[in-house]
Amino acid sequence: MKKVLHILSAGDTGGIEALCSDYADFSKHENIFLFLWGGGYNAEKIREMGKKVYILNASKKHIFALCRKAENICVKEKVDVVITHHSDIYAHICMMLLKQSNLNIKTIAYAHANAIDMFHADKMFQRVMKKKILKWSLSKSDRVIAVSESVKESVVNIFKTPRNHVTVVYNGVNIDRFGCKTKFKEKCIQIIYVGRLVEEKRVQITLQALSMLSDELDYKFVIVGTGAYKDELDTLSKKLGIADRVIFAGERHDIEDLLRQSDIFIHVPLQEGFGITVVEAMASGLTCICSKVGGIPEIIQDGENGYLVSVDAPEELAMIIKDVALNYENEKNLLIREKAKKRAEDFSVLSYVADVDDFIQNNVFLGGG
Repeated sequence: MKKVLHILSAGDTGGIEALCSDYADFSKHENIFLFLWGGGYNAEKIREMGKKVYILNASKKHIFALCRKAENICVKEKVDVVITHHSDIYAHICMMLLKQSNLNIKTIAYAHANAIDMFHADKMFQRVMKKKILKWSLSKSDRVIAVSESVKESVVNIFKTPRNHVTVVYNGVNIDRFGCKTKFKEKCIQIIYVGRLVEEKRVQITLQALSMLSDELDYKFVIVGTGAYKDELDTLSKKLGIADRVIFAGERHDIEDLLRQSDIFIHVPLQEGFGITVVEAMASGLTCICSKVGGIPEIIQDGENGYLVSVDAPEELAMIIKDVALNYENEKNLLIREKAKKRAEDFSVLSYVADVDDFIQNNVFLGGG
């Protein structure tokens, strides 16, 4: 058993944070969690499990003081492995300085997103610096974990990380939490999106598609999540004349219940490293319509266990929504949902945790490939 320090920016609600919470719950290693800027829902959830949690509430103006605090934690806890999860450059600088401090620790850089998304920033200078720091971190870490083959290829091509330095470990979902929806309970079709409200997630494309179906379908669209793009989405729904059919549910911790109450799950981003919410929706028995980008085609086979659409194609999306909604109970769509539930089982949290535990024990310390 190893002592593993996980470095995250904060412990709020989010896919990475929830994944770390699930990992903490089932892992055989002794896991310690360090949140640099603040705590939050998942940080408290991990603490309630009895795991060690450190919340620094650090200042970005004092990076070396932050690193000294992290080093003191590593010494105190006798840490064997440090894993950086978020693409926050301060987290990666911290990990690399820990590696150089002769603590005899192993380091793992976790690529949870496509490389381009990892160094996304508003200003060119910030993008350039972030890319350089991440490239340095991924090349100098002992190993890199990528959440999909798509992410691995992006890391190899953009950061020039050696291919044999990167291992794919698909994310896991606690399948038992998600009960199955098999048919409409009401005439009104409930469509749902779960995720951050940012322009890149393209919720606006779903709104545009649904506006084309206003006279043909009785539906409501539930948007779960928060983000800077919320006001633009609200304005667009009003402009399209469908505001009375759109529900902004905000941040929620009852995603399982919301999915069980829904019928169709839509996720059509510009890019997606993996798609935990996609697997959750599949496990819940929903029909999933997603864009064919990033790691999503590694989860969904078009027309087999869900549907894949082109990016920024509202007409195509509208056509598939209409076809699925009007033929929800026919043999083809029943089979698609059954196959979706079966496919979701391939991404169980127990398999995920076993793979990461084994990776830490064998690949990192024994030099496995």
